[in-house]
Amino acid sequence: GKSSGQMLTTISVSELEARCNQDQLNITTSSASAPNGQTKIVMYIGYIPNGLGGYVWDYHLWRKDSNGMWTHKPGQTSATNLHAGGGTISDPAALSNSQRGGYDTLVGYFFTPSDSREGRGHGGQAPQSIGHASALRSVMSAV
Repeated sequence: GKSSGQMLTTISVSELEARCNQDQLNITTSSASAPNGQTKIVMYIGYIPNGLGGYVWDYHLWRKDSNGMWTHKPGQTSATNLHAGGGTISDPAALSNSQRGGYDTLVGYFFTPSDSREGRGHGGQAPQSIGHASALRSVMSAV
């Protein structure tokens, strides 16, 4: 990954699924409800402009909140419940690729433990951070 100085030139869905599994994220379906103490997330990957005239492989996560809507944290910005086109997110899979910020390939849906601050979502309130960093360390090291 980036911290090792060995950036990947491609990301595979199967590799990311395996890394999520190693981090004890439970693979699930789009229609499943999160069990108590768990939060549902969805991951997409895409070949995204890097701001320097080139492209890089990247992944992006959305989190399902207790009100049934989704939030995400684009890059260095604050977390938001709005997609790239400005509307609220009722289902990341129903968004166009441009509304998802160019992330066009579904990796999967997962359950991840919620900490006491996150609970089971924020009821539509966009938090400053979506969290789950500890559960996604090996995923992030792949990028």
